[in-house]
Amino acid sequence: MQDRCVQELMEYLFNDVILHRPDDPVSYMIQNLEKLSANQKTELISDENIEVMFNMIDIHSKGTITGGQLVKCMENLEVPEWHIIKAKATLASKAAIGKKEFRVVLREALNILQLTPYN
Repeated sequence: MQDRCVQELMEYLFNDVILHRPDDPVSYMIQNLEKLSANQKTELISDENIEVMFNMIDIHSKGTITGGQLVKCMENLEVPEWHIIKAKATLASKAAIGKKEFRVVLREALNILQLTPYN
Protein backbone atom coordinates (compact mmCIF):
# COMPACT_ATOMS: atom_id res chain seq x y z
CA MET A 1 0.00 0.00 0.00
CA GLN A 2 2.82 2.40 0.82
CA ASP A 3 4.27 2.06 -2.70
CA ARG A 4 0.94 3.17 -4.15
CA CYS A 5 0.73 6.28 -1.89
CA VAL A 6 -2.68 5.30 -0.53
CA GLN A 7 -2.34 7.49 2.56
CA GLU A 8 -1.43 10.56 0.49
CA LEU A 9 -4.28 9.86 -1.91
CA MET A 10 -6.81 9.58 0.92
CA GLU A 11 -5.48 12.76 2.54
CA TYR A 12 -5.82 14.52 -0.81
CA LEU A 13 -9.41 13.32 -1.27
CA PHE A 14 -10.47 14.30 2.26
CA ASN A 15 -8.71 17.68 2.08
CA ASP A 16 -10.33 18.39 -1.28
CA VAL A 17 -13.79 17.60 0.11
CA ILE A 18 -13.15 19.84 3.13
CA LEU A 19 -11.90 22.68 0.92
CA HIS A 20 -14.64 22.56 -1.73
CA ARG A 21 -17.55 21.29 0.42
CA PRO A 22 -19.49 19.54 -2.35
CA ASP A 23 -23.17 18.65 -1.88
CA ASP A 24 -22.40 14.97 -2.49
CA PRO A 25 -18.91 14.24 -1.05
CA VAL A 26 -18.83 10.59 -2.11
CA SER A 27 -19.65 11.36 -5.75
CA TYR A 28 -17.17 14.23 -5.66
CA MET A 29 -14.39 11.93 -4.44
CA ILE A 30 -15.29 9.34 -7.08
CA GLN A 31 -15.08 12.04 -9.78
CA ASN A 32 -11.66 13.10 -8.46
CA LEU A 33 -10.46 9.51 -8.50
CA GLU A 34 -11.68 9.17 -12.09
CA LYS A 35 -9.81 12.37 -13.03
CA LEU A 36 -6.66 11.09 -11.36
CA SER A 37 -7.06 7.74 -13.04
CA ALA A 38 -7.44 9.45 -16.42
CA ASN A 39 -4.48 11.72 -15.51
CA GLN A 40 -6.65 14.83 -15.76
CA LYS A 41 -5.87 18.01 -13.91
CA THR A 42 -7.38 18.38 -10.46
CA GLU A 43 -6.40 21.05 -7.97
CA LEU A 44 -6.46 21.07 -4.22
CA ILE A 45 -5.08 24.58 -4.02
CA SER A 46 -5.93 27.08 -6.74
CA ASP A 47 -3.83 30.02 -7.90
CA GLU A 48 -6.17 32.24 -5.89
CA ASN A 49 -5.44 30.19 -2.76
CA ILE A 50 -1.70 30.51 -3.36
CA GLU A 51 -2.06 34.27 -3.81
CA VAL A 52 -3.98 34.50 -0.54
CA MET A 53 -1.21 32.54 1.20
CA PHE A 54 1.40 34.89 -0.23
CA ASN A 55 -0.59 37.96 0.87
CA MET A 56 -0.99 36.54 4.38
CA ILE A 57 2.78 36.17 4.64
CA ASP A 58 3.48 39.55 3.00
CA ILE A 59 1.81 41.52 5.81
CA HIS A 60 3.42 44.82 4.79
CA SER A 61 2.31 44.45 1.14
CA LYS A 62 5.86 44.83 -0.20
CA GLY A 63 5.24 42.28 -2.96
CA THR A 64 8.02 40.04 -1.69
CA ILE A 65 8.68 37.65 1.16
CA THR A 66 11.92 36.14 2.42
CA GLY A 67 13.22 32.72 1.57
CA GLY A 68 12.85 31.76 5.21
CA GLN A 69 9.16 32.65 5.10
CA LEU A 70 8.69 30.47 2.02
CA VAL A 71 10.45 27.55 3.70
CA LYS A 72 8.23 27.98 6.80
CA CYS A 73 5.16 27.94 4.55
CA MET A 74 6.34 24.68 3.00
CA GLU A 75 6.90 23.21 6.48
CA ASN A 76 3.38 24.24 7.50
CA LEU A 77 1.99 22.55 4.37
CA GLU A 78 3.96 19.43 5.37
CA VAL A 79 5.67 18.93 2.03
CA PRO A 80 8.19 16.07 1.97
CA GLU A 81 11.29 16.70 4.10
CA TRP A 82 13.71 16.30 1.18
CA HIS A 83 11.89 19.09 -0.66
CA ILE A 84 12.18 21.37 2.38
CA ILE A 85 15.90 20.62 2.64
CA LYS A 86 16.29 21.52 -1.05
CA ALA A 87 14.37 24.76 -0.50
CA LYS A 88 16.48 25.64 2.55
CA ALA A 89 19.65 25.15 0.53
CA THR A 90 18.51 27.26 -2.41
CA LEU A 91 15.96 29.74 -1.03
CA ALA A 92 16.32 30.25 2.72
CA SER A 93 18.94 32.98 2.41
CA LYS A 94 17.12 34.87 -0.36
CA ALA A 95 16.02 38.28 0.80
CA ALA A 96 13.20 38.73 -1.71
CA ILE A 97 10.86 36.22 -3.33
CA GLY A 98 7.98 37.55 -5.42
CA LYS A 99 4.55 36.04 -6.03
CA LYS A 100 5.60 34.33 -9.25
CA GLU A 101 8.55 32.48 -7.69
CA PHE A 102 6.42 31.68 -4.63
CA ARG A 103 3.76 30.14 -6.87
CA VAL A 104 6.29 28.12 -8.90
CA VAL A 105 8.00 26.70 -5.81
CA LEU A 106 4.72 25.86 -4.09
CA ARG A 107 3.25 24.26 -7.21
CA GLU A 108 6.28 21.97 -7.45
CA ALA A 109 6.04 21.09 -3.76
CA LEU A 110 2.29 20.51 -3.94
CA ASN A 111 2.66 18.37 -7.04
CA ILE A 112 4.99 16.11 -5.10
CA LEU A 113 2.85 16.22 -1.97
CA GLN A 114 -0.52 15.55 -3.59
CA LEU A 115 0.58 13.47 -6.58
CA THR A 116 -1.67 15.56 -8.81
CA PRO A 117 -0.75 17.69 -11.84
CA TYR A 118 -0.20 21.26 -10.61
CA ASN A 119 0.85 23.19 -13.71
